[in-house]
Amino acid sequence: MSAELTAERNVVRRLEAQMAERHGADTPAYWRAMADCLHDYLRGPRFAVAPREPGARRAHAWVLRVAAAYQSLSSTGTRLPA
Repeated sequence: MSAELTAERNVVRRLEAQMAERHGADTPAYWRAMADCLHDYLRGPRFAVAPREPGARRAHAWVLRVAAAYQSLSSTGTRLPA
């Protein structure tokens, strides 16, 4: 795994832990919060300019896919089975 993807995975994991603490894990509120946090992160300084290096482009695309997945889950409005 590239250094860029490893760094982004760690960012996502930190956010997941924070949002799970606030909203409980695998709840619609958690999924919404994760989607919002990741979209905010994508608009932040890390990706403020279009990434030019292949690793940075892959990292941006990966975070975008993760954010879209959380957004999709949040729109279901249901909990995952335990």
